Order: sequence, then structure tokens, then C-alpha cells
Amino acid sequence: MDKEVLGKEIKKLRKLRNLTQKQLAEGICNQSEISRLEKGEVFPSIDILHLVANKLKVPTFYFYEVLIHDNISYKNNLTGKLMTLVQNKDYIEVYKLVENELKKTECHPEFKQFLLWQYYVSAYYLKKINSDTCLTELKLLLQQQTFGTNVIQDLFIKNSIANIYAEKRKFKESIRYYDSILNSEIDSLEYTAFRNKVLYNLSKVLFLDNQIELSLSTLDEAIEWLCRNSDMSLLGQVYFQKAECLEKLNYPYDEISECYKKALFFFKLLGLTYYEKIIIEKKQRYLN
Repeated sequence: MDKEVLGKEIKKLRKLRNLTQKQLAEGICNQSEISRLEKGEVFPSIDILHLVANKLKVPTFYFYEVLIHDNISYKNNLTGKLMTLVQNKDYIEVYKLVENELKKTECHPEFKQFLLWQYYVSAYYLKKINSDTCLTELKLLLQQQTFGTNVIQDLFIKNSIANIYAEKRKFKESIRYYDSILNSEIDSLEYTAFRNKVLYNLSKVLFLDNQIELSLSTLDEAIEWLCRNSDMSLLGQVYFQKAECLEKLNYPYDEISECYKKALFFFKLLGLTYYEKIIIEKKQRYLN
């Protein structure tokens, strides 16, 4: 058994549950022992591992599953590579990598759920399966028992479902899934950042569904969060979408122009040349 792998998993789950080392240790052992566990310096006794598992809300055998199936470094590298490919919409390479990985020996349920998620979504965008098949398989993934160790991953899958419904112009179903994500009570930085991306996705669907005022208020919520947290990652897209809402609602030229100019500024700052080209080509009259 690998002490370092076990320690990293305990630390990951503790942060996911929003617990400090002191809170995790309470009623179990000294905080210093939790610190040593997470650093991979010692193995816990069976009794302590059982108590730690209970407080982290996973069955004790989960840790044995991790130690048996998971090569943490390999898994993290593959996950990072796949997510980069997805961002670049290279679904051919995603499909190829995941298909090969799924042919290997059994992996931990959480990681297998991740691989199958990428497999079905890439298959859909490559037209190997239709939207209905993809939606069915993604919904089945949400029903699989992964012990709740990565609730964020379930929300990512819900976001994919919402996106596909939006592409099918089934806006009611799409909005329902986005709302489900936004109403989740998860206290983690990863969720908070992801939630803002979902707000942006929701605003686009509301716009397409002609709920312009609601789209605008959703965008203002996203802008307020991004500015408060000094996060520029989506500001260009959000300001662009807000400008389109203002156009649709016949706001004054100056207000629309200001939003498009802000969008262009952030596109240039972040090197988003694809979006920069779109705004220059289609919204030039507001950039003078």
C-alpha cells in the first residue's frame, strides 16, 4: 500500500467536505496525526481509517479501491491532457485516447465515470452516436455509485447534458439542468469557479429562449462574481453576451458600445483571437 497515495486521497476528500485538519481529527486523533497521514508519512490503524472514512462520508473500502486501482500521477496527467483536448475541441483525439484507456484493466469507479463521460460526449460531437443516445448514457452515469467523492464531476456531466439540450433547442430541459447545478450547496473553490461558467451558459440559453431580461440579470451576477474574485477568464464572453442583450432590449448606443469595447479589451488581453475576430467583424459599428 502506498502511504503517499492514501494521504493525498484523504486530503482531497477533506477539502471537498470543507473540513480543516483540526475538524477531521476531532474525536479521532490528534491534528498532527492527520497532518502526517496527509503527507504520506504514516499509515493509519484500521480503527482510525474507519473513523476518518465515516467523517469523510465514504465507505472504508473506498480507500482500498483507490490504492488497488489508482496510479494517481498517471490519472492526473491523462485527465489534464483530455481536458486540454476538450477545450481545443479535438474530439478525435479525445475519443481515441479514452477508447484505448477503457480497454485496459478495471479502474476506480470515479475515474471510469470520467472516462465514459468524455467517451460519450466526444462520440456525440464526432457523430458516432446521436444526441438522444448521448443524453441517455450521460444520465445513466449520474446514477452510478462512485461514493460521492467527486460531486463536482457529477455537475460537469449535468452541464454537458444541459449543453446538448440547448443545442437541440430544448431550452426548458437545458435550463432545468443548469438550475440544478446552480442550486447545489457545495462549498469549494472549484465549484464556485465552475458555477460562474454555468451562469454564462445559462445566460446564453435564456437569450436564445427570448428571456432577455433574465439573461441580462444572470450576466450581471456573473460579472459581479468575476470582478469580486479578480477572475478575468470569462469577462470577455460575458460582456459580449451582455452587449447582445442590451442590443435586443434597445438600450442606448453608448451602453451597448461600452460592453462591446470591454469584451474586445479582455479578448485581446487574454489572447482570445477567435473571439476578437468575431467582435471586430460583426460589431465594428460599436467599437468606434
